[in-house]
Formats: sequence, structure tokens, C-alpha cells
Amino acid sequence: RYIHVEKTEIVVYENEGTISDLQNCLERLDLENYDKCHELKTPFKRKNRLVLIRAPKAGNKVHDVKFQAQTPEEKDAWIKALSDGINRAKNKVFDEVNDSVVYFESEGLCCEHHVLSSV
Repeated sequence: RYIHVEKTEIVVYENEGTISDLQNCLERLDLENYDKCHELKTPFKRKNRLVLIRAPKAGNKVHDVKFQAQTPEEKDAWIKALSDGINRAKNKVFDEVNDSVVYFESEGLCCEHHVLSSV
């Protein structure tokens, strides 16, 4: 899977080559439905994990999303990008001018969300 943060959304594509073709988008997650992103520490062997925590107002249809990166640096980059996207979503009115997009290949990123399952 190829995943990128686009302003206030996570967009999931089958692979990097399909990013210009919006028809090949597998899923979009609105970061407005999430409160925060932080490191997920567990007693298990899995390392470099992070989690998107859903906002209480998002209701039952939105689930926490867990990711696993290959390196601590990649994990930190994801946490920053997702946290920035959540902040942009909370301040949409004030951030209309900013047109940045952050791209990440998910080769080293595993997701434990039922729709984005690329583990």
C-alpha cells in the first residue's frame, strides 16, 4: 500500500504508481475524526508502533488506527505528519492557505485497521 497525508486526510492507494489516479484510491480517512497520534508502547516484541486515537465525537464508526514503522525515525516522522494533519483538520478555516502534502511509502509501515490491513 502507498499511504500519504493530504492536508487533513490519510489517503490510501494500492501502490505509488496509482497516486495520480484518484479512482484508484482505496480509502480516505478524515483526520478531523481523530484527537491525537502518539507512540504505542506494548510489552510485546513489536516496536516502532503508533496509534491514531479517535475523537469522542466521531462515534462508533471510527476506530483507532494502529501503525508499525520499520525504524524509530520513520515512526517519529509519521507521528509528526499525522499530528500536523489532525491540527490542520481542527483548524480548517485558518489553514486554507497551506497546500502541503506529505508522502510516505508504506513499505515499512504496517497498519492494523480492518480496512487498511496491509500487515
